[in-house]
Amino acid sequence: MTIPVTREEIIRVGARFPSEAIVAEIDRLLPIAAEDQALLEAGGYGAELLDALRAHRATLTTETAERRAQRGQKKSARKSETDAIVEAKRVLRAGIAMAEGAIAHRVPPADEPPETTKRIAIDVMAALEATGGRIDLDSAKLRTRLAAVAAVLGSASIAPAESGRAARAAMIARVQAAITALPALAEEKKAAQRQALTDTDALDEIDGRAYLNMKTLTKVGRTQWIAEGDPKRAAVYTLQLREERAPRTKPGTDA
Repeated sequence: MTIPVTREEIIRVGARFPSEAIVAEIDRLLPIAAEDQALLEAGGYGAELLDALRAHRATLTTETAERRAQRGQKKSARKSETDAIVEAKRVLRAGIAMAEGAIAHRVPPADEPPETTKRIAIDVMAALEATGGRIDLDSAKLRTRLAAVAAVLGSASIAPAESGRAARAAMIARVQAAITALPALAEEKKAAQRQALTDTDALDEIDGRAYLNMKTLTKVGRTQWIAEGDPKRAAVYTLQLREERAPRTKPGTDA
């Protein structure tokens, strides 16, 4: 039989149980243990362990409330990133449409050979074709394609006439703004994910320590009351917890 003693082992234990279930079981056992404290101490479950269990409950109650608030904030952050990606895709499509129109309606210089005109159109369309395909919510891929469109729009080979320069400049500015916004949002999401893993580990550790404390409490209480010849009271000292979360393979990763 292996007893969890390292932080990593304790986290893995805690990851198996919802914090709310741990708190509910603590609430069930605390008054029983307080009533039987002298008998428990005689079996090795001292007052300091009971105090630790009370402390675990206090921490879990606070942490779970904080986690609910954090989940709301993270949902908002994810929505902000999704909204930015949707808007950036619109900008990408608008930029592609403008570039395609510029190719289709380009007026070549009078002295430009037909083969040059054709080559310019082929080269620019090839650059645009590289911006096609699915993007989904891949902000890195979206930034790459936006940059490619910005380069096409800024190409001297399809420079607009005087009347179209303002619109072209405004489109390039929109594309650059989308490129600038996406990395910041992606980094915020990564930071939120890293913080979520840290928060989850901290909470799982408390869940694990509380569970192991209660496991000791129930084992001592049960053996003590059996020794006292009271199996009915001994039966009260049975953990009423079910595993509702799959154990993780290691701290900081999802199962």
